[in-house]
Amino acid sequence: MAGVSVPAGRILTQKRRFTMKTTFRFNPLTLVFSLLFGLAWSVLGGLLYTGLKGLLWTPLLIALYVLGLAGFLLLAIIVSNAVGNNAKPRAENYKKAAIVVAALFLCTMLFEFLYELQPSHFNIGTPTSYIFLVDDSGSMTSTDPQCTRNDAIYEVAKTCDADFPCAVYIFADLCHQALPITAAKDMKQENYGFASEGLTQMFSAIEFVLSDIQSGRLQAGNSPRILILSDGAPTDIEKYRSTVSACRANGISVSTVGFGGANPAVLQRVAEDTSGAFVWANDISQLSQAMSTAATTIHTSSRDLLGYRPFTEHTVLFGILRCLFLLIIAAGFVLIKVFMFSTFDRNNVALITFIACAALGALAPEFFINIFGWNGTLARALLCITMALLLGTSKETANTNYNNFASPAGSGGGFGGFPGSSYSNPGDKWKF
Repeated sequence: MAGVSVPAGRILTQKRRFTMKTTFRFNPLTLVFSLLFGLAWSVLGGLLYTGLKGLLWTPLLIALYVLGLAGFLLLAIIVSNAVGNNAKPRAENYKKAAIVVAALFLCTMLFEFLYELQPSHFNIGTPTSYIFLVDDSGSMTSTDPQCTRNDAIYEVAKTCDADFPCAVYIFADLCHQALPITAAKDMKQENYGFASEGLTQMFSAIEFVLSDIQSGRLQAGNSPRILILSDGAPTDIEKYRSTVSACRANGISVSTVGFGGANPAVLQRVAEDTSGAFVWANDISQLSQAMSTAATTIHTSSRDLLGYRPFTEHTVLFGILRCLFLLIIAAGFVLIKVFMFSTFDRNNVALITFIACAALGALAPEFFINIFGWNGTLARALLCITMALLLGTSKETANTNYNNFASPAGSGGGFGGFPGSSYSNPGDKWKF
């Protein structure tokens, strides 16, 4: 045979090498199904979270949320495998994935339980006094020109026990005491001298009230409640953290009532971080009812892995714990991916995608809710989407190629680059 040197006594046979190539990439079908099912769970899971929060034991609620997300994404993989050109997982792989899902459920419940533990419990008892802290900034000229604030204070006082202590403070650029501690039965429907001018220095006003309590000028009892009525955004927001810390240290709860141009997010955070209540009044006629609700509602601060975490003296510790727990949960989704596709993608793009999706999903609740102030629904939807993207790659069906080559009879060829195996054309049998 021309061009081929054959040793004496050797016979050449024509063989075809059988090679098999498996492609790892983003499979459009799997990606689309994963995203669709992930978005679907972000809606259904959101309804579950908001509807049962406070009614169901929180560790069980958060575990059910993660279980539902894992179940929906598993279903997305099964559907895409059924209709697409993907390599089908074996039965044992389904069993392994199911074990991972069960482990995710139990681990999430444990993580949530640990996350809720209080190193130093912040207890707010039944209010021992009401301290009305009323906005008198310039915007009140248009939002409350008739000074309905006066009537709202009186209406709340009428609902209190006869000897229940109340005080009134007014704030704008500065803060001053308009009425010292007075028994509710002695409060009258009067004008507190609202001028409606200046800025909304709300946190400076809270500090002023705190200084009166600490100095003994204001005898407010062990658990005073500050009732803030405001129509504007605070102009001294930089004092937020120090003010909230001082309130918690002194056992003071802050309830807030917003209307007009008030910033509801800030007012709600102040209330949540001090175990108070936030109420929004749609118009000025609702002020009295809103203030009564804010005064009497007892709120207990709580936190969970998927929602806003109220202020705590251990905020860095709990931030790290939440990120760590959610990273472990994200790793569970990676395991589901490995078992369902029988492999871990070996290319750098897939690896970077895994890391980025897992990290973004785990960090979303901490950074986007607590640090950036996002709505919790958006942050949880981002978690669902990133976990869906994490599972959005698949192992495609193997492709086969036959390459003719000549080799000495009996020498063996090679299969997939591994010596010692070949596919022989005559007889169509494997030779090893």
